[in-house]
Amino acid sequence: VLSINGKIKYVNRKFEDLTEMNFKELAEKDINKLISLELLDDNQPNGELGSIVDKIKNQDIFHIHINGTKREGYFGDHYLNEFSDGRNQTKLVVFKNVTDRVLHSNFREQLRLANIKSFVDGQEKERVRIAVEIHDSLGQLLNLIKIKMKAASINDKEILHILDQAVDETVCISENMLPRKILNFPLLTCITLLSETYNSDKISVHFNHSEIPPIEDQVVKTNIYRIVQEALNNAMKYSKCENIFIQMNKQDDLITLTIEDDGIGFENEDQSGNGLTNMKMRATAIGGELKIESQKKVGTLIICDIPLDKIIEKNEKEEDYHR
Repeated sequence: VLSINGKIKYVNRKFEDLTEMNFKELAEKDINKLISLELLDDNQPNGELGSIVDKIKNQDIFHIHINGTKREGYFGDHYLNEFSDGRNQTKLVVFKNVTDRVLHSNFREQLRLANIKSFVDGQEKERVRIAVEIHDSLGQLLNLIKIKMKAASINDKEILHILDQAVDETVCISENMLPRKILNFPLLTCITLLSETYNSDKISVHFNHSEIPPIEDQVVKTNIYRIVQEALNNAMKYSKCENIFIQMNKQDDLITLTIEDDGIGFENEDQSGNGLTNMKMRATAIGGELKIESQKKVGTLIICDIPLDKIIEKNEKEEDYHR
């Protein structure tokens, strides 16, 4: 129970345990000087009691730290009321310690993110394995057949042409599954080359970008590249578009990637396809967030935001690894 100006008038045993002080020590203390309160939804700092009480009305959970101690915790399920005995107006503030619930929730979220990262990493490793198998086994076998045919003076132009096509297709499949340029070129160059590959007489692919910090981490580069690749594949297969616009820019503390087409679009509720799910998982795996907006007869917009600090952090780890 607090006075209108924030002086403590009464506390229960739980609050005494939290502060490690008894009521005699707590009586008449200013609640604003006793505790620091962080509102998790908007991260606003502590202020006057009235404003804080007003703020926590709409907060599910908030964080309290007892000033001058290491005592802290997460609180919620609160009840607020004001009443008067005719002479004095007071505030009743009741809240429950939900620290265990929050920590358990945080653990589950960390586990979910770890599972997504593990799945995406496993998917990429399997792509690499298959690409190497195609290149080293099937590609070499087709070339060997060509050599044997020439050695045996078999000059059937149609068969040799089909073999050439098969070799080219093998190289193309292998490159799509394991884009070696990711290892050797900056990400923006790789996306430029990818855009040119998908350009055709029927569909124009446009890529524009501003200056962005270099992305050194191979996992981040690969996942961003795959998001663009998947978006282009989906647009080519399903959108019936004439143009695809790719943009990559730095906006404040974010790197923002957008892929937009002018195709037939789809219902926003229908976002369960494997390609769309994979893109979202790849964004999550590198600490980003991917949203898809689509409207029938208008087109589809994919927005991927990656916090700049995540990229810097991963770049530093990549540099440490190579030292």
